[in-house]
Amino acid sequence: MKKLALLLVLLGCSGGAAEPNDAAVSDAPTEDVAVADASDAGATEAGPSECLGSVPLTYDAPTDRDPHQVAPPTLGPAGSIVKDPVYGTSILRLTDETTLKTTTSFRVANEFWGNDWSTDAKLFYIQASSSAFLPYTLDPKTLTAARVQDMANPGSPLAMPLAPGGFSRTEPTIFYGLTGLVIKKFDFATQVKTTVVDLTTIVPGATGYALGVQQGQNGLLAASFGGPEQDKMPYIVTYDPATQTSHVLDVITNTFDGKPLATPINGAGVHTFKLDASGRYLEFMVAGTSGDWFWDTQSNIVAASNSNGSIGWAAWSHGGKGDSYDWNISTYAAPDASVDLVMPLLSPTDKLASSSTSWQNSSSGAGAPLIVETMRQPTDTGPWRAWDGEVIAVRTDGVSSEVWRFAHNWNTYSGTTYSDNYYYLYIPRVSQNGWFVIFDSNWNGTLGTDATGVPRTDAFIVALPNPCGP
Repeated sequence: MKKLALLLVLLGCSGGAAEPNDAAVSDAPTEDVAVADASDAGATEAGPSECLGSVPLTYDAPTDRDPHQVAPPTLGPAGSIVKDPVYGTSILRLTDETTLKTTTSFRVANEFWGNDWSTDAKLFYIQASSSAFLPYTLDPKTLTAARVQDMANPGSPLAMPLAPGGFSRTEPTIFYGLTGLVIKKFDFATQVKTTVVDLTTIVPGATGYALGVQQGQNGLLAASFGGPEQDKMPYIVTYDPATQTSHVLDVITNTFDGKPLATPINGAGVHTFKLDASGRYLEFMVAGTSGDWFWDTQSNIVAASNSNGSIGWAAWSHGGKGDSYDWNISTYAAPDASVDLVMPLLSPTDKLASSSTSWQNSSSGAGAPLIVETMRQPTDTGPWRAWDGEVIAVRTDGVSSEVWRFAHNWNTYSGTTYSDNYYYLYIPRVSQNGWFVIFDSNWNGTLGTDATGVPRTDAFIVALPNPCGP
């Protein structure tokens, strides 16, 4: 259990609750990561060892490691619910071929930052293969969903008001997005847009492309922009609406607020960026460089990162040793330390297994489980293993090594590995409170074909049984 004990130290945890302790990134970090104390976050009757505020640290789901390959249940139309035949969890079908009255597919939104849920899980969005984003409402207690209606045009669904963006981490009805190079927020309660900041006031004369905006729980906003396209954007900017202060990192000229970086990046442009849930750490990828980089927005230190993955609360997930089901985490306070979450590993190993992670439930502090969706590559002829083709959660609080199993995803694809139509079949999106996961599926190829001739996919939500809500 030495590795789990190390994880408790890295996360600043003792038992189930974590003590706050600010951490500064330096050449030789020694302090713990800043985390919230569950007792101060409104833990539910389930207790601080199970909930961090409303966010589950544990789930009421099986943790066995036996293979469970099973045929999918018969689907009803959009709005209907089926039960996973093995785990008994409820799965809501969000879309079908009548949703847009075309043969289009629907899927988890195709963007890198992925805060697709409101703080209370009552609003979310998905994407059509036509690239249209579709905002929805959800009743968490009844697991019923509907398209958000346009107040200005009664009877009509609301079009996505801004280019994502993503939902706020502090206000349940606020969505942040972009119009050109202007960051705006949209209030779903009033359906009113408000300008937050014009990026050209931060970088005068800037033109071109902008890649999203994200908010941390401290209220800080981050965006990347400039240049003609992704991988050619020079700027990453942070902006604090409360103080109206900003900072600019230029990855091409290797400057921070106009001054030379201590460690030059020497890149061609920003590929993507991710702001951690706390709002302190910003991880980014730069075309023309190997590995990732991170920016500590508190100390304003910019340094290289030795891996990448989903970003949680002052930590990130990454792969292990040759098996896609070996998940590890590292913290920004101790970036060179890595902890295995799964012990022992599944046997035999399978290098053709694929997984994708989501950690947007790290919204109240460290320790939220890592949400994972898996899929076997088309050429995988090895034995079916535990977790194949499933939506699962991996414990990260260091108490024990557990993997909770929720639902099968029933995706099959025989085309080229890692083509878009393969890759989009296993990207989960967990709600900020950790109660729900959006995933998409072709239901083992039974949903017909779309306009491109590949199997249609629809979007689904699986409810995660937990002691914290709804």
